[in-house]
Amino acid sequence: MVPTMILAQITGEETVEDLSKKEIIGLIMDVGDLIYVGVLLIAVIFILWAGYDYITAAGDDTKIKSARSKITGALTGIIIAALAKGLVSLISGLL
Repeated sequence: MVPTMILAQITGEETVEDLSKKEIIGLIMDVGDLIYVGVLLIAVIFILWAGYDYITAAGDDTKIKSARSKITGALTGIIIAALAKGLVSLISGLL
């Protein structure tokens, strides 16, 4: 008889409760990643839209202010999303 290694065992350090916590944390991280990517895509669309508005403004101050406002909002959204993703990564690393 040749000894074989069984890889599906749970060691004494991990319990079923710990595995479910890891799965929940993994699910939260996956959802957070999807939201982060969605926010980035929306921000890129807003930046492109604002660039188009800025180019076609033809010196109209209201259109230029609107375009700058869109760019500011998109950049603010990117910063907030990056901070939120970093905070979630930090918290999940501590757990």
